[in-house]
Amino acid sequence: MKTPRWLLEETAAVSHGRRELRKTFINRAEKTSRKFLSEFLLVNKPPVNDGLLQKLDPRIKMASLLFLLVALSLSTTIPVILGIYVAILATSFISRLDIGKYLRVTLGPTIVFSMPFVLPMTLNLVTPGKPILFLVNLPNQILWLTPSSQLTITNTGLVMAATFFTRALAMLSATQLVMRTTPPHLAFASLSALRIPKLAVLLLRMTYRYLFILTELTNNVFLARKSRTIRTGDAKSERAWAAGRIGWIFKRSVYLGDQVTTAMISRGWTGGYNALPLPALKRADWLAMGCLAVVVTASVVF
Repeated sequence: MKTPRWLLEETAAVSHGRRELRKTFINRAEKTSRKFLSEFLLVNKPPVNDGLLQKLDPRIKMASLLFLLVALSLSTTIPVILGIYVAILATSFISRLDIGKYLRVTLGPTIVFSMPFVLPMTLNLVTPGKPILFLVNLPNQILWLTPSSQLTITNTGLVMAATFFTRALAMLSATQLVMRTTPPHLAFASLSALRIPKLAVLLLRMTYRYLFILTELTNNVFLARKSRTIRTGDAKSERAWAAGRIGWIFKRSVYLGDQVTTAMISRGWTGGYNALPLPALKRADWLAMGCLAVVVTASVVF
């Protein structure tokens, strides 16, 4: 069989100028899924063993996290919440975490998911108070729906928004700190040791596991489309294709859940969950629990 002539001919590289450098919607989606997958794999890696929190028993860390979340939800003063947040940052530094990456995975999601609640909270239409910043005069057509003819930012709304944002940031930072210093299997075993219902622990563990599987499936779908694409389409067609893949992945996840449940039942699963046995608590664990109890009590009282 002779080699086709067009394979033997030398062809010059085709350049599309700036269009060639433009990142398409599919490329951005594939890069985002791959980045999330790498972050997920990073959490699954064994943590550094010579940090502060890495040396503590996982039961103490999970119990401390629960108490700290309760204390933050009961705290109503910004200085107390900021003090707890600074203590969390100091603990993450002592535990030898990557501070830059740690701030990215806590500060970024907090800003994105809290802004839809925080921004309306500052307005006088939602939170009455003393105006501190004038925004715009409201049109006459909607004056009968509002208590004021002006849209302003109030001092009370600003304080409430700042309290909500700092509390959400401190809660997410505390959760990330514990999860990044505790192997996943020990974290779920400690939840069982704290008498959390077995069904809840099982659901959390399966969600954690299959979140990785579905993310990997999503990454493979985008990578397969990217590897078979010769000429990129416009943004509208690529978004339409991505929307169709989202529906397909949703149906695939439902089908996968049914298949996993059937497989577990056929192998004798009756709804129980057997956690790994954990060693006895050490003196340092009890000391850490006592220090946290003092911090939680002080934050609630003051």
